[in-house]
Amino acid sequence: MAKSRIERDDAYTIAKKIGADVEKAGKHARAILRVKGQLILTFGIRHGPKSGHGHLCGSNGDLKMNEARVIALARCHMTKDEYFQHLKNVGIFGN
Repeated sequence: MAKSRIERDDAYTIAKKIGADVEKAGKHARAILRVKGQLILTFGIRHGPKSGHGHLCGSNGDLKMNEARVIALARCHMTKDEYFQHLKNVGIFGN
């Protein structure tokens, strides 16, 4: 299996971009996204700067998108509004 191209800094960038709170605990951190008080999703952020973050990718991954779209979210090719629309489209929240 190929190593994920998503790195720690990408995960922190995504958390900030979508408005998730980041809680640090030990060697890892957890991003927690709430909208109007409702828990929408959480994802782990691994400690090592080159640690893969493949757990964020895929339809069953934490962010519910393929790797290319996760990279687009991290690197400014996808807006927060576009991501939230994607979450609505896949039934994560909203109508």
